[in-house]
Amino acid sequence: MRAAARLALGDLYYHSIRLVPANLAWGVVFLAVAWTAVSIGPAVALLLAPLLAFPLFAIARSAGLIVRGRDVVLADAWTAIRDRPARTLVAGTGVTVVIVVLAVNVLIGATSGTPIALALAVLAGWGLVAMWLTALPFFVILADPLRPDIALADAARLAAGLLLVRPGRVLALHLVLVLVLAVSTVLMAALLTVGVAYAALLTARIVLPAADGIAGVPERASADG
Repeated sequence: MRAAARLALGDLYYHSIRLVPANLAWGVVFLAVAWTAVSIGPAVALLLAPLLAFPLFAIARSAGLIVRGRDVVLADAWTAIRDRPARTLVAGTGVTVVIVVLAVNVLIGATSGTPIALALAVLAGWGLVAMWLTALPFFVILADPLRPDIALADAARLAAGLLLVRPGRVLALHLVLVLVLAVSTVLMAALLTVGVAYAALLTARIVLPAADGIAGVPERASADG
């Protein structure tokens, strides 16, 4: 993990000119969603939340290109989104819906007071933890340049499989991500400019080799050398 963290930091430094614009785009959408939640209402903000998937996918694609040792051009990430916008929107919508449903179940179960409802709240709470542990790996796998045609369901299964097969590695990764994102949130400028990009780079450094170990290296990767 320490080696991956150092490599991701070097990646961020050497490719900042490509990563910072995508991170800034994510920051703009994030601020728009946050402003909407405060000024208009959480319900409207939830309708906009899936749009965060587009800059997140761009960041994840750039991170994947860097980790795979490919030529990195920021335009490639946006081209990938333009070619498959529906898939990106469905991915963002799916993650948002699952998080909202689980959060509502936690709230209802915790306030109802009945044993069955409390048990459901606990299960939903663990579901939220699982979502946190798989959401970013899911987007990194979905944006993997060696898996350009991977289906949403296959990317989700692979992300879940990593959690089951490599739980220690995934937990260690997310403990570091919690620290990085917490510091970035306190230093808001860092979150809006480099925080998400570094999180994606570190995730790609850990997740993509692990995914290759589980699902195998795609044939296109072997053909490309």
